Amino acid sequence: MTSSMPIPDGVSEGSYIGTFIGESIPVVKCETNDLLVPATSEIVFEGFLSVTETAPEGPFGEMHGYVFQGNSRDSPVYKVNCITHRDDAILPMSACGRLTDETQTLIGSLHAVEIGEICRDAGLLVTECFSPFKYQVTWIALQLDGKKLTEMKTTSEELRKKVGDLVFNTKAGSTTHRIVLVGDDIDVYDGTDVLLAFSTQCCPNMDETFFEDVPGFALIPYMGHGNGNP
Repeated sequence: MTSSMPIPDGVSEGSYIGTFIGESIPVVKCETNDLLVPATSEIVFEGFLSVTETAPEGPFGEMHGYVFQGNSRDSPVYKVNCITHRDDAILPMSACGRLTDETQTLIGSLHAVEIGEICRDAGLLVTECFSPFKYQVTWIALQLDGKKLTEMKTTSEELRKKVGDLVFNTKAGSTTHRIVLVGDDIDVYDGTDVLLAFSTQCCPNMDETFFEDVPGFALIPYMGHGNGNP
């Protein structure tokens, strides 16, 4: 879970895990260097990542379900000097692609939790926030408190701009390219419900605000291989 969380740069994932379990993680020194690794690791690879030597890498299937043949690039070479492992070690992995895998269930869900907190901290009337699995972590649905929203006396344009300026400029919002704002009658945890609201309640262009001055997510096919400019 922690590896999929949008934790701040420079912060140890181990510290976050310790918070989850309520105690520090037992660690041991590596065999060939002074780095510390979790004592309960299934498999540990020790080595060096070159800053000068590269080799072709890819193509790979990615989190949105596409493989682009011939999509290879030179990447740093990693030299493995030592492998240690537990008896009958388990190799944890995720084969990214079309739903459902850990990409949607972990990255999308955890980013949604963070986005919800960010919005509430900013005074936005968000009651629920979720990234429906079927949208491959590219959509975030925000449910708003309809009664309090009426009392705010804001316009839809102002609200959309405020939410977009906030979310799209956060680490948690880095994978998101569409924010869907819905009322109390829509269940953000039901992708079909969210799609119904978008299809029937959102007038193209008139009810949308576009943000061209924020970073795009290059792994989304229309950004990295289409007309988008991440």
